Amino acid sequence: MPDGSPTPQGRALPSAFAPFDPSSEAFALRGAGRRVRRLLARGLYGARARTLVEAARRDLRSLPLPECVRLRTAAAPAAPSRRGRLRALNLAILDRIWRDEEPGVCLLRCVALLGELPRHGLTATLVLGVARSETGAVAAHAWLESDGRILLEPDDVPPRFQVVARLPAGDPGAAPA
Repeated sequence: MPDGSPTPQGRALPSAFAPFDPSSEAFALRGAGRRVRRLLARGLYGARARTLVEAARRDLRSLPLPECVRLRTAAAPAAPSRRGRLRALNLAILDRIWRDEEPGVCLLRCVALLGELPRHGLTATLVLGVARSETGAVAAHAWLESDGRILLEPDDVPPRFQVVARLPAGDPGAAPA
């Protein structure tokens, strides 16, 4: 049924149910919404993101990874905050890393977020995984888990990877060293 045509109940279909058309105004607005969210995140959390990324970058260069994780997970979790704030901070951190053209975005992002999660009432585990593509290339990825749930990642990403380490190492199910 085309957009605006009556349904069997006599009501017109709203434009949200229109067939997907990449050249449509709705598609352009969806992309604009993402840009607006990223700009808002940069404005609200840009300074905090810069501080977190710089500290994570410095620590990753000078300390072993388990020590970086231990330093960031030592704080006790605070009362839970709104999940949207954590997503906005994640966007601001990604924006900061992309603007610096930093390689290894996932590990730097995770280490930067690890110290901030207790402020949002979460404790997390840094998970490292590897996967082999059809061409034989090896890819690595890092993500965060809290209470068995994957944080701030698309659902399809971590299942593709074989877990090789969980930090802090004392977590149940941690891979042997």
